Amino acid sequence: MRLHFGTLLGTGLAVLATACSAEPTLPPPADLVDGPAPVVITLPTGVVRAGQVLRITQTNTGTAALMYNHCNRKVDRAVDTGWDRLPPELRLCTADLHTLAPGASAEVWVDVPADAKPGNHRFALQFWRESTREVLEAVSPTFRVED
Repeated sequence: MRLHFGTLLGTGLAVLATACSAEPTLPPPADLVDGPAPVVITLPTGVVRAGQVLRITQTNTGTAALMYNHCNRKVDRAVDTGWDRLPPELRLCTADLHTLAPGASAEVWVDVPADAKPGNHRFALQFWRESTREVLEAVSPTFRVED
């Protein structure tokens, strides 16, 4: 068996080893987004503290399975003109991809950045549609970071 090695780049670096296939199916780099994901994100609370870990629910409302790994989740902060994406944190992530089937829900853990300033924020989570190789992004409802 031959092994293909690829890298997933984001805020961390992980090495992925996959078994040989006709064409390796690695997701594209995480900074390229093709459109919105058909995913509804539910938060357990609307008020959090910096550094808090939240168990969120994500539901695939689309007709195709989606792959995900939220280690490299992104966080936006509300500003007068809309949303600013916070700089990525240095994180070491595994290259695991999980599948969210059409109509399925999954609970996942995501953390609020330890240095998040008070104000309104949202998570931006990326999903990958393997059949079309699209990177899609879903945003959570707004939550408030308080001291």
